[in-house]
Amino acid sequence: MDKEIRADVIARTLTPLGWHLVGKANLDAAEELVASGVKLNFEDPIRSLFAHAWELNLKACLRRQGLSAEEVRKAFGHDLLALWDAVDRPQFPLLELRDELRGFVERVAFYHRNRLYAYPLRGRRNEHSLTYLRATSSRLRLSRFGAVQTFGSP
Repeated sequence: MDKEIRADVIARTLTPLGWHLVGKANLDAAEELVASGVKLNFEDPIRSLFAHAWELNLKACLRRQGLSAEEVRKAFGHDLLALWDAVDRPQFPLLELRDELRGFVERVAFYHRNRLYAYPLRGRRNEHSLTYLRATSSRLRLSRFGAVQTFGSP
């Protein structure tokens, strides 16, 4: 890729709004798979998309709070719970990141952080239903105006 084009892509996607939009793309993909009724042997790919949507939106919040992309990457990695705890949630009212959601995030974080969605597991898993995961994740779907209001311009 041309260096100038690459620099432009990086500049646009490393903004808080860019991180939100990539997270929204993960949410859109998960929603499409659930809505289509496609039959999969495992739900893990769908769950992984929802988890990535949460991760990228929480990282977008931290970027909006002033952390650099590198600071976010080094400090939090893929740890949704650490991201959740670091976000100043009242700053993002359109996302409705209420305290009672911490348990939801904690459960998703366990599987996401340990990459358990990437590998087959045996035995009973303590996960939210896809219906609950989908409904709770819908708060990440902001209108274009709401996204710019929350995360700033590109």
